Amino acid sequence: MAWARRLGVTVALFAPVACSWWRFDEIETDTPVVLLDAPARLSGGFGSVLAATTLGPRTQLLVGGGGPSAGAAVFDLSSRKAPTTDAVGTDYCDPQAPCWLSASPAGLPLGHSGAESPALCFAVGLGRASNDATGVVVRCEQRFSYALAVPPEVDSDVVQPALAGAAPPVSVMAADGAERPALLVALPEREQAWFYAPDSLEPVPLAAPAPEPSFGRAAAVLSDGSTRVFALAAPDAGRVHLFRGVDGGAEPLGCIAGPPGFGRALAAGPATGDGADDLAVATLDAVHVFDGAELFGLPAATDGECRIDAAAAPIVLGCRPGGHVGSCERANFGAAVALGDLDGDGDGEALVGAPQIEARGNAGAGAVFVFDLEGDAVDQPTDVEFVASDESSTFLGTSLLAARVENSAVVVAGMPGAGAAAVFYCSRLLSGQDRGLRCD
Repeated sequence: MAWARRLGVTVALFAPVACSWWRFDEIETDTPVVLLDAPARLSGGFGSVLAATTLGPRTQLLVGGGGPSAGAAVFDLSSRKAPTTDAVGTDYCDPQAPCWLSASPAGLPLGHSGAESPALCFAVGLGRASNDATGVVVRCEQRFSYALAVPPEVDSDVVQPALAGAAPPVSVMAADGAERPALLVALPEREQAWFYAPDSLEPVPLAAPAPEPSFGRAAAVLSDGSTRVFALAAPDAGRVHLFRGVDGGAEPLGCIAGPPGFGRALAAGPATGDGADDLAVATLDAVHVFDGAELFGLPAATDGECRIDAAAAPIVLGCRPGGHVGSCERANFGAAVALGDLDGDGDGEALVGAPQIEARGNAGAGAVFVFDLEGDAVDQPTDVEFVASDESSTFLGTSLLAARVENSAVVVAGMPGAGAAAVFYCSRLLSGQDRGLRCD
C-alpha cells in the first residue's frame, strides 16, 4: 500500500489482486495521488462535475460544484512530474456571471467556432458569453468565451427566462475525443437534445421517437475516426437511444433496453482497442460495456424499437467488496463511469465510481474500481483506488474521468464531500519506466 500526506489528508491506493502496496514513511513530494481543492471563491459540492481537454502535450481539467450556479475552476495537468494544484482559472461559469454550469461539461481542444478556433476550451453550460451572445457558452484560455446558438425554442423558453431570473436550466453535454469534436447537448427536463457536427455552429436536433421522461439525463459521443454515434439515456425507462451522424444530420439507430436505471451514467472511449470508441452504460448496480463497432454498424431504425438488450453486452462489471473497501450493498456502484487507456497500450480500462462505499473504515468515503478490459478476467478489478482520510462522507467517485496526460491516462475522481478532486497517477497496469517516481 502506498501512502502520501498532503494538507493533513492521507491518500492510499489499494490493489486487490496480484500485487500489493506496502506502507512506507509519509511522502511529501511525488505523491501517488494529488488533491485539487476548491478555490476560496468556489464551494458547494466542488468535485461534483469534471471535464478534461487535451491538445498536444497540454491537458487541462475542469472541476465544478454541484448545481448550475456553483461555478468551476480549471487546473493544468500537463506534467506528471509537476501538476499544478492551484487553479489556473476560476471564472468558468463564475457564480457572478450569467452562465449556468452543465451537469457534465465537455472538453473542446480547439473550440467549436470554425477554422480560427481558440485552444483548450470547455463547453461549460448555457447562458451569455463575453461577446454578449447567448446559447451554449464555450470558455477558453485567455478568458475568451463565445456562445453556440441553440434551437430557437430553447433560447426563448429556457435561456432568456433564466437570464431574467427564472430557475436556471439543467444541461448535459458530451463530446468525442477528437481535436475538433462533435458536441452533444441535452436538456433532460425538456426531453430535448441536439448536436453540433465538428466545426459546425448549427444545432441539429435529436428527438426520442416518443415522449420519453428523463431523455438526455446522460449522454456520450462515440467516434470511429470519421463517423459519430450519439447516445442519449432515458434511465427512468431503462433505455439508451442511439443516433448516427450523417451528412450534417442524424438518423436514429433504435435503442438499447435494460433494467430500471439503465443509462444513469454513460461513457465513451477505448475498450477493445480496435480504433472505434466503445460504450459503457451503468445500471443501479452494474456497468455494461458494448462493442462500438457493433453500434456503428447498426442499420437505421425508423420505428424507435430497442434492438439490443442489456443482456447482450459482452462485458458486465460489478462491485467487488474486500480488502480495504466494505460492502457493496449501499456502494452506489456505477454512479459515474469512464473509459480510458491507463497504461498506454491501446486497449482500454473501465473506471467505475462507488461514492458511498466504505473505505478503510470510513462510511461513504467512496472508491473507484478499475477494470482491465483485456484478458480472461475482465470482470475482476485490477485496482480499487480511494483516499484514506479520517473523514467519512467524502463520496470519492461521484464524478469520474480518464484524463490523458503525456502517453497515457490518469484517473480523476471528484469527492464533493471534501470539496476536492483526486488525481491518481499510479496503477498496477503501469510497468517499468512508465511508473515514474510517483509509483516507486
